[in-house]
Amino acid sequence: MTNKLSKYQDYLVILLLALTALIIYLPSISAPFIFDDNHMIVNNLFIKNHHFFGMFFKGYVTSYPIPRGMLRPLLMLTFAFNYLCGGLNPIGYHIINILFHFLNAVLLFTLLKLLSTMPVRKKLIEPQNRKNAPSGLLFLITLLFVVHPINTEAVTYISSRSDLMVTFFILSGFILYLKERYFLSVTCYALALLTKETALIYPILIGGYFLLYTPHRIKQILKNRRLITFILLIAIVSLGYLSYKSIYFGGIHTGSTRSVFSNILIQSWVTFFYIRLFLWPDNLNFFHVNPDINSFFQPQAVFFAGVIILIILVFILRKRGYLLSLGLFLYITGLIPKFYALLKVPVSEHHFYLPGAGIYIILAAVLIKPYIKNKRYFLYPAIGTIFIFTTFTIERNFQLTNPFIIWKIGTEKEPRHPGNWINLAIAYYRQGNPDKAEKILKNILRSFDKEKRWQATTYSYLASIYFDKGENTKAINILKKVSASETILTNLYTIHKMLGIFYAQENNEEEAMNHFNKAIELNSYSYDIYRRIGKFYIKKNKLNKAEIYINEALKIKPDDFYSYFLKGKIYEKEGNLEKAKELYKKSIETKPDWFQSHYALCKVYIKQNNPLFIKELKETLRLKPAFRPALKLTKALLRRN
Repeated sequence: MTNKLSKYQDYLVILLLALTALIIYLPSISAPFIFDDNHMIVNNLFIKNHHFFGMFFKGYVTSYPIPRGMLRPLLMLTFAFNYLCGGLNPIGYHIINILFHFLNAVLLFTLLKLLSTMPVRKKLIEPQNRKNAPSGLLFLITLLFVVHPINTEAVTYISSRSDLMVTFFILSGFILYLKERYFLSVTCYALALLTKETALIYPILIGGYFLLYTPHRIKQILKNRRLITFILLIAIVSLGYLSYKSIYFGGIHTGSTRSVFSNILIQSWVTFFYIRLFLWPDNLNFFHVNPDINSFFQPQAVFFAGVIILIILVFILRKRGYLLSLGLFLYITGLIPKFYALLKVPVSEHHFYLPGAGIYIILAAVLIKPYIKNKRYFLYPAIGTIFIFTTFTIERNFQLTNPFIIWKIGTEKEPRHPGNWINLAIAYYRQGNPDKAEKILKNILRSFDKEKRWQATTYSYLASIYFDKGENTKAINILKKVSASETILTNLYTIHKMLGIFYAQENNEEEAMNHFNKAIELNSYSYDIYRRIGKFYIKKNKLNKAEIYINEALKIKPDDFYSYFLKGKIYEKEGNLEKAKELYKKSIETKPDWFQSHYALCKVYIKQNNPLFIKELKETLRLKPAFRPALKLTKALLRRN
């Protein structure tokens, strides 16, 4: 009867967690794509065509020129699934993220219950000194995980799905290991590796738990064939993964110029900064300023000693503080990848998501006694804290629905980070306020002159503004200056692409093709450049050359409406009206709401004396009422009649 009642309580907990996750993340369900979402999803050809899915297993994640070396096929296939179901409507993407967050909450609750009743290594904890955590306390802790504001970046920022998914597979694998479901546990590990590189912490997690907390003897281990097989499978999967990456994938240049030593010192500071944000998340931001630590003699280097102390506490507390020790172990283990990966942005809130599970285990260990001793008075501050954090999360989710607000608040909270200012300038530029954007970009170059890794992006957008103003020479000079010293692949690609566009506008074929070809060398999947070259040659009436490049664009992106439109222009210029008509129709079929295709088809119908031109003219004006050529044609037809 007790087991049956407990089962119903678990179902109720799951229902409440689901409702809570849905309610607090509902404001963000229509939040637009932001930041890295643009190249990971919006402009990523690879998720839009099944012919490219194999690229995910070859070190690519996006058709934008991020260096090869990232093995995340499972993550990218979920984005492809979203695109297949709903195109670029962000709602479906957010629903999947929220679903993973809810599932991780269920896994955390399951793990907390399991750990509080697991047998631990003999002679570590006497049964009479051990208190199992009450389900009510575990529910409150899990509820805190669901509503905590520090998790909003991982859940609402769509590209952070990698952290949600790798956490799901790592926690699932760990729970299955604790339940001795070894084959399924290894399967989860393999799926985690196909989601994000940080899954490599799994052997450390399992090995550490086995050595530190599991009751065992050497003779018993040697007799346990299932356990031996499990250990061998983990080793095989890990070595296979590392070999595959080293043989077939190139390294990733993140843009960081830090040394490994400096990175270890900085990440030691980050380890405690995350704890600070967890305790009081009053400064949530996409970009946080971190100290530049290069020596043990700097004051901030004390945090390295703090990390060493945390590691020592893992061993000391395992005797009479099993959950506390295990929580510290999981938190430190989850952060290990950040110590050796030289990330361009050392502090990101979504990186706390997986290691944060250890913090909730620590909470369970610390709060068992106060909860049991005085449950009534414990509930008041606990519910109050959850309520306060819920309001923070809802507020943050409302902010994330508007990119301009995100970066405006970002500059107010972290004015010392150039990333916030650059993105605010971009937001102003896209809002149609280039003067404000220009002012911010110039200020960035003055105020952050030592932040070399952000300068290429700043100059690129500044050049775009000058180009829009007709100051082409100024724009070109800026980009040439930056390209001479830039080494990051993505930045070089953008610079050469922009220079090609500028020179094409000035009708300088030699320079335009020079830079376009350099951009194509950096990114052979840039269909946009191929069609720009095609358009350039159409303008110069070199139709054979134009068709070659337009065909290349269509090979890469067979559903590109603009390439069909340009190819139609070629055939129209050659006098093949039937073929031009067919291609304009294909363009309309691919993108029905683009007025230019309708107008081009209208003109072909006029040349063929086909009365259907009236229908296409009306559709053109419906889509673009102020389109002057269509208005002029309408007036001419009215005068003729």
